Amino acid sequence: MSTKTVPFPHATPEPAGQEHPSPEALRAYQKGELPEKEQEKMRDHLVFCEDCSETVLDLATFFSGAPRQGRLDPDELVEAWNDLVENLDQEER
Repeated sequence: MSTKTVPFPHATPEPAGQEHPSPEALRAYQKGELPEKEQEKMRDHLVFCEDCSETVLDLATFFSGAPRQGRLDPDELVEAWNDLVENLDQEER
């Protein structure tokens, strides 16, 4: 008896023309506020949609208050800008 292996999570790609969830729905998913059936549907969409997956990750980062990896927080950005301006001023003198 042989078993057929089905690729994760579906044997077929997401149907063409399927609409993207609203930003509100993505946020509700990210917060765990969707009913189980809607969560399942959202997970299925996120597996195939890189844009929506990135949006959910961006929402999680944004609402966590943590700066995105590789980016400066606003205070560091102002400090870096001031250092750059100071260094340019010194080079011009």
